[in-house]
Amino acid sequence: MNQNSQNTTQPRTSWLSLLVILGFTGILGIYPTSRTSVCACRGPASQGKVYVGSLNRAQQSYWLEHQRFTHSIEALGIGIRPETNYYRYSIVDDSTINDSTKVISYGIPREPGYSYTKEVYFFGLHSRKVADKQLPTYVGAVFAVQPETTIAILCRADKPGIEPPAPPELQTGQAVCAAGTTVVH
Repeated sequence: MNQNSQNTTQPRTSWLSLLVILGFTGILGIYPTSRTSVCACRGPASQGKVYVGSLNRAQQSYWLEHQRFTHSIEALGIGIRPETNYYRYSIVDDSTINDSTKVISYGIPREPGYSYTKEVYFFGLHSRKVADKQLPTYVGAVFAVQPETTIAILCRADKPGIEPPAPPELQTGQAVCAAGTTVVH
């Protein structure tokens, strides 16, 4: 009788173990198919922020190497195209800002009032739509304050639109966003 009780316990344990292993494998099989993380933080709006921030960093490197800024996105060599599906990127020419110790970069939505709906996937199991949002406009600036020192700032326009916002300024050694824009961290 003791032997019988052992035989009935082992098969149940085996089946239970097999079900747990198959269930765990199934979850791992679904997880890589999720297209976005649980956070709804990626989308067209983040492209403008990331690209203008990258233009700022590339300008800082360019200044350290050449002791001047470039007004060509291609010359920075970071692979950013002047136009994407959502934004147009530009660097303001010296003749416009009349100051060779600063450079201004813009990320402006291609269409006025362009809005998007984002679908967010939760571990591949289900999705939900995130409400329409208008794409923000970004402006970045890099200031050369000494031969080997630069200060950069990234700002977002408070109101969406396709008009370039006022550029940041250098005030008492600190970069400050202009009225109508907010600093992006």
